[in-house]
Amino acid sequence: KYELRTSFVINVTKESLSAIKGSSRAQVSLLKNVADLYELSPYDMVTLTKIKKEYEQTAIEYVTAEFVTVAIKDQFLSRGGLYYFHNDLIGKWMYENERLNTNIGVRANVTELRQGTGTIKLGMVTENTKITVRSRSSRII
Repeated sequence: KYELRTSFVINVTKESLSAIKGSSRAQVSLLKNVADLYELSPYDMVTLTKIKKEYEQTAIEYVTAEFVTVAIKDQFLSRGGLYYFHNDLIGKWMYENERLNTNIGVRANVTELRQGTGTIKLGMVTENTKITVRSRSSRII
């Protein structure tokens, strides 16, 4: 008996699509943390659905996180650093409890992703996403 689980959207490249087309039995690899969020076990059956170009914007809206809370510690970030940090996160996929290592050297943990009135497990950061940065050390200074 198969149980329907919450669906999510992932970005697939042309190279990975050609590998799937050439095989009658394809494998989808996910990070263990993401698989645990959705309670997926090894060799679970999944269904892949290609999203048509005309529905691409709707799919992006479906997976966009409206609010993201990240925690940093033992680091100093100026206002300019926060600006670059925010810009570095745009277009990235995040999941709950993910450890971020950005291109500008900021290390952070994703503590919460929200969409609408509820929390989500996985989401994409866009220009419209509100990012909250929390730090215990900033309370001391």
